Amino acid sequence: MKNYLNSRKITITALLISVVITIGYFVTMIKFADILSYGMVVGILKPLGALGMCATVLVAFFLFFPQVIFTSFLKRVVSWYLPILFYLTATTSIYSSHIMSVDRSVVVLYGMVLLGLIAVVYAFAMRKKLKV
Repeated sequence: MKNYLNSRKITITALLISVVITIGYFVTMIKFADILSYGMVVGILKPLGALGMCATVLVAFFLFFPQVIFTSFLKRVVSWYLPILFYLTATTSIYSSHIMSVDRSVVVLYGMVLLGLIAVVYAFAMRKKLKV
């Protein structure tokens, strides 16, 4: 009998890391939000929380597909997409009084939603290509 956990090592490891990031975000916001500065909360913690929550859903989606599809998705899509998303997030200003300005957490959230849509299309296209 095939060991399910052994065949999904990378996917389960990525899922655990994203869950730990999400739990760390919630614990930090509950315990230390009043101690931390506004710039720290808005500039670092909220985008990190959005990244953790979206990554948890995204990686959980790949549990239903073969490991080959997840690793090729990491190599072909995520390897160039996340650096671009980090650059866009870093260049977004924390403080802005403009009515049309977006927050860093919104940039991360929309970027991860777009990555999720790309992941769904990629997973089903690769599944047809691999004939799994």
